[in-house]
Amino acid sequence: MIALDRTPPRCLCPLAISVFGVLQRYTSFPWPVLNSQCRKNGIDPANLTPVTLGAVTQDLALAVGRFSSMSAGLSVRRELVSLLRAETGGLP
Repeated sequence: MIALDRTPPRCLCPLAISVFGVLQRYTSFPWPVLNSQCRKNGIDPANLTPVTLGAVTQDLALAVGRFSSMSAGLSVRRELVSLLRAETGGLP
């Protein structure tokens, strides 16, 4: 049996750890989803900022929706937008 390591890489910044936690609730492969979608957008997944999270939120939600379910993708988007608002003091 293959064991899946669902722990985040040690080098993640606090915001990336939070994003990883959101993805972990909705997909079996949170790191590959985060890594691939960030890299596709030229973003370092280990050093997310509010600006870079805003740029990749939709792609993360679509990826989870594609591989899990549309409702999971919508939940990811909703949680990431809430996280982003918390990080920016309520700004969209």
